Amino acid sequence: MSAVVGAVFLLASSAAGQAQTTRLIPIQRTPEAAHPGPRLKDRPHLNLTRPAGLRSRPELLRRSTQLGPVLPDTLRILVLRLQFQPDDDPLTTGDGTFDLRDIETFRHQEGHDIDAAPHNRGYVQRHMRALHNYWWANSGGALNLEADVFPTAANQAYNLPRKMAYYGFETPLPDLASAFETLVSDAVAAAEAGTGLIDWEQYDAFVLFHAGADWQGDFAGSGDTPADLPTAYVILGQPVAAGSRAIRDATIIPETVSQDGFVGAINGSFA
Repeated sequence: MSAVVGAVFLLASSAAGQAQTTRLIPIQRTPEAAHPGPRLKDRPHLNLTRPAGLRSRPELLRRSTQLGPVLPDTLRILVLRLQFQPDDDPLTTGDGTFDLRDIETFRHQEGHDIDAAPHNRGYVQRHMRALHNYWWANSGGALNLEADVFPTAANQAYNLPRKMAYYGFETPLPDLASAFETLVSDAVAAAEAGTGLIDWEQYDAFVLFHAGADWQGDFAGSGDTPADLPTAYVILGQPVAAGSRAIRDATIIPETVSQDGFVGAINGSFA
């Protein structure tokens, strides 16, 4: 478990004839002490590439005119709020649904304000705004992120047909790639069955924002919840049909990275 703390995973699944090859690649986070100041990092799930040698915000601002060919002007992101079938599984964090406690209850019970509940639509929208501000500043104003969060009701989420453990490392499916393909497929099906039509064609990137914590955060408890979903950027071996388009990749993000007495924020996973 200690080897993966602080890493985000890239899960790639590719089909070759009847065979499927799966790769789980850790994308290590460079300690800030090694490169002080804001840095533009490669983010394949947002189609962003850090120009070689570019390290600090002042340099980004000086060279912002050179970023046009590298970064799109506007990136449209669709975020789906997803929750699982309720459970009392000791191998996962939470009960499969979003934490909708009011903030005073959260403060009293948790003793902090970091990523405080309620984890409703507004919570996700604020995180997406923070993500926009981060990339806007670090691209010298060259990149604008526009995110739509569905469903549009404040406390509503799309209900997946299975419990959380089905989609993670404890899946009954042959491998994690198959589990994540099922997760994306189930998410799309739930969104299309929900209220409000989604124009899938207008989006460049897709985020599955789910209830519960992530697998990488389960280190303070020495791996007591191994069925938590890993935070990951997924390249699908089998694209998932959504409306008239095919979804080939998605980013998996939890509502919180805090568990077992460890407190963290999801900003780092997003950015």
